[in-house]
Amino acid sequence: MGNRLSIYKIIFTVVIMSNLVSCQEKVNNKNIYEKGFVVQDTLLYYNQKPLAFGDHVDKFIAALGKYDREVIDSSGGKTNKSWDWKKSGYEAYVNDNNKIKVFNSKINELNAGGEYNTIEEVIKKYGKFDSFKEDKHPLIIRKTLVWDNLGVKINIDQETNLVEGLGIQIMHITKTRDFDMTDMENDVPIFKRQPKQEYTGSFTYNGNTINFKELGHNSWDKAIAGLKIGGEDFDPPGDSKSWSREIRESYKSMMVFIERFSNQHDGAEIKPKVLLDGIKDISITRFSNDDKK
Repeated sequence: MGNRLSIYKIIFTVVIMSNLVSCQEKVNNKNIYEKGFVVQDTLLYYNQKPLAFGDHVDKFIAALGKYDREVIDSSGGKTNKSWDWKKSGYEAYVNDNNKIKVFNSKINELNAGGEYNTIEEVIKKYGKFDSFKEDKHPLIIRKTLVWDNLGVKINIDQETNLVEGLGIQIMHITKTRDFDMTDMENDVPIFKRQPKQEYTGSFTYNGNTINFKELGHNSWDKAIAGLKIGGEDFDPPGDSKSWSREIRESYKSMMVFIERFSNQHDGAEIKPKVLLDGIKDISITRFSNDDKK
């Protein structure tokens, strides 16, 4: 009888300890079950589904749903050519109009040297150049998937379709900068890569949750206090209106950049109609590319 009671006690103790461990695990990991985006213990989740940079894009699509748009644009791919006449001080380069622009830094006259169609024309006037330099800039192709209604975009590798970074738009880009839509080279590609809507869901960092629908766009202090990332352990510390927050989770893991935007500047003669001082967007990327799959 005594042995049987001892066995029951052991079984009861094991069950109790197992339940305690299970409860403790649930407490420690309860935050990954929050809705929205969750950064917990160097891991990223969306609606309880784990995500990792370096994963194939299909895993992100399965978590975020079908994307609305695919945007492909490029930069670079140009070759800069320049010539130098050391004795006379003249220099030349190929400008945006594909003309050869000649100038002399020692002469203050505007357009000193002129513009020519070929280098042969320049040599005919100024003689043989002393040096020639050619800088080739590789063509960089960017592929972005955009979830317009969610307010999210991801950057993926064009060749491998592996995800490199994720952007959460809290303030629509038109609220934070002016666009000249006639400038096709610069503004249009940037505008096209941004979601059409703002993210209004929740964001959790290591157990601390904020909801952007409730916060609005004039709540930087509340947002940082809610996430508990206002202390000296975060880069950079302080309360300057121009400072954002950069969180390096761990090497070869991820970096979380929480960007601040404020139009409330002391001494400004013209006060903005709508006061903005909050999180502009959240960028989450792989901290190091050394472990790229």
